[in-house]
Amino acid sequence: VCHKRNFLGQLDMVLSNLKNVVETAGGTLDDVVKLTVYCRNLWDLSGMMPVYEKYFGDHRPAMTAVEVVQLWHPHFLVEIEAVAVLGAEQTVFGH
Repeated sequence: VCHKRNFLGQLDMVLSNLKNVVETAGGTLDDVVKLTVYCRNLWDLSGMMPVYEKYFGDHRPAMTAVEVVQLWHPHFLVEIEAVAVLGAEQTVFGH
């Protein structure tokens, strides 16, 4: 289901898909160390925290947000690229 013109609905779907992929690989979203968010309108990100916290809680991977003119499909408002580190001990610097 593509939530046409519903940024938060699409964000929820993308993060749910990301969670499924990471879990299928044997990890959790806590293993995600970097996100690149591609969105059609950066202003949409101002309301994203409740959906983001639903999946990541207090975990805050590094994040870059990029506004783009067009994504793969004209109805897509957001795509996310993620880097997760699985199967290795991690050292966390700072909070």
